[in-house]
Amino acid sequence: LESHDPALDEDTLKKLLTGKRLLLLADGLNELSHEPAKVELKNLCRYQAIIATSRFANSWWDIDRKLEIQPLTPRQVKRFLEERLPNRDRAEIEKLGERVRDFGQTPLMVWMLYSIFQANKETPTTRGEAYRTFTALYVERAKTGLDLAESRFLLSKLAFNMMQSQKPDDPTHFSLDMTEVDAQNRLGSAKTLTQLLSLHLLQASGQPGNRKIRFCHQTLQEYYAAEALLEQLPTLENERLKQEFLNYLKWTEPVALMLALVADNALAVRVVEQALAVDWMLGARLAGEVKPDFQEQTVASLDQVVHQNNLPEWLRIELLGRTRSDIVFPEMLQALNNSNIEIARTAATVIGHTNNQTAIELLTTRLEEIDSRFFAQTSFGGSDRIGEIWTIHVEALSYVSPQRAVQFLRNKLDLINGSKHTILTMFTGASELLMKLDGEVLFPEMIEQLKDAETEHQKNHILNIIDSTDKYIFELFIPRLIQALEEEEISSIQVRLIKMIGKSANDLVTQTFIRLITQPKLRQEITKQLIQRNIQDFTYLEQLITHENLDIAYSAAYILGCFS
Repeated sequence: LESHDPALDEDTLKKLLTGKRLLLLADGLNELSHEPAKVELKNLCRYQAIIATSRFANSWWDIDRKLEIQPLTPRQVKRFLEERLPNRDRAEIEKLGERVRDFGQTPLMVWMLYSIFQANKETPTTRGEAYRTFTALYVERAKTGLDLAESRFLLSKLAFNMMQSQKPDDPTHFSLDMTEVDAQNRLGSAKTLTQLLSLHLLQASGQPGNRKIRFCHQTLQEYYAAEALLEQLPTLENERLKQEFLNYLKWTEPVALMLALVADNALAVRVVEQALAVDWMLGARLAGEVKPDFQEQTVASLDQVVHQNNLPEWLRIELLGRTRSDIVFPEMLQALNNSNIEIARTAATVIGHTNNQTAIELLTTRLEEIDSRFFAQTSFGGSDRIGEIWTIHVEALSYVSPQRAVQFLRNKLDLINGSKHTILTMFTGASELLMKLDGEVLFPEMIEQLKDAETEHQKNHILNIIDSTDKYIFELFIPRLIQALEEEEISSIQVRLIKMIGKSANDLVTQTFIRLITQPKLRQEITKQLIQRNIQDFTYLEQLITHENLDIAYSAAYILGCFS
């Protein structure tokens, strides 16, 4: 706080903290390496609300509630690119979106690929190339007096040093920052550090002369460490490669980025084979990180390990899938029909991540065949588990072409004209998949269809789909659900809506339930719900104790009694 010179004195800050008027945001908790600082922060937050972000769960601090940030959805990526590139051809937008999915659906990667496309009108073929091109743009724009090769060498030198352990008893340790003095010594002068800082790939925090120097993002440090390792690779002995780099988790990302930059086929294959000797899962992943032209040979090396060790089929599919290479696509397509549902599900996930566009037509054709077999059954839920196979194929299609999967599911779950929706809801994951893929658009449509539906059966099916919704989307539409509850005429549907809405802690739900306690057909369920809720204002319930209707008065008294 002090380094940002806030317009608050120390006494005011202490009062705000004591009065719990501040919400502390701690970004990058995993980057906090100073042990005394960890203790101080942990002690402070015993009495202070905090929202923390971390690359992984921290063992030194037990946080009660953990949420995992999900990758950007294809819809979000497409929306960003269309807004930023309004006059671009649709095919170009789709190609960029595919690259985002290949390289990692993070905001940084989307920004990198957008920036590269804006500047060069092309998209990189590997993650390593994406980082190299993106950082080159920053160097070229800065005009600091350092050329591209020199800046890359200097930044790589810093990054490689920061990846080395500073703890003799812990070789897994690495640093995410270094002192200003250390950085100057590594670079040879204060002027060089100043020039590098002006590239905006490094950042400094603290008071001048005693600042901490770090890369603007951890992945930039990993990229420059990869560039440093790439220079050493031709002369690096296999044993040292395994012991000092492949053996440590901290080097996994730098090695993966490095492999995407290796221009020599034999060198790339050597690294992958050494990785397979260390860890099969690591070797499998790295087999798919090399340049596309080299992947046939690296995947062959992986397949050789599988056969030499006589590995079971589920592990073979898992390892081949880890490569995320187009080379394994035929194997994955065949595995979709495996009798082991978990093997089939692994294959579906892999197909979705290969971005192989021929998969769209193949999956659609196979899905129609399975769909025909599914509905040709005289009984459902048998041992052949065809409902699960149907779901797995839709999942695979949703990865490769979310729009096609959404349209397919919408047609199959046609509420008004269709007759298959009840069977699909009971024996497949159709409802859950559709709401996951298109919930934000579909939810308000479902509420409108709930109002228009003529039969109780139709309404119940709509509620089945709504009940499959992600909690975040469900909360967005609480006011609309309350409106539907109040306008509904069928009491059994109202009761079901009360049960669904009751899952939300929204105060609006509590207020609505208290107001509806006067409805005789809803009173029993409303009472059950209210005694489980966090009621802040009992005024209206206290007034109902003297109501002329004894049932209403009794229900209000019963609820108040439960709280007292």
